[in-house]
Amino acid sequence: MNDRISATFWIETAFPLEQAAGITAGEQSTGTFVQMGTAYLNLLLSYCSSVITALAAYNARPTAVPAGGVPNFNETKNYLKRIEDCHKKKGLSKGR
Repeated sequence: MNDRISATFWIETAFPLEQAAGITAGEQSTGTFVQMGTAYLNLLLSYCSSVITALAAYNARPTAVPAGGVPNFNETKNYLKRIEDCHKKKGLSKGR
């Protein structure tokens, strides 16, 4: 699959994410949101060609990510910049 994830894929992942995260439908707590977000990012990482593209899809939505790129949204660009700055500060590598 390319980096532009189809709307159908987007819709079909909502309920399986609850199962992948091991939570009950409708459960709302901080832990639940962390589990869902982690499961969702893991799913995006398995479909996107890079960590940057997966993070852009996580922030902006998969259908907004152009093939192999980052959407031209200031919020997404700032989100990616904050992550990159954090990685530099902690001495971490860029990933895939």
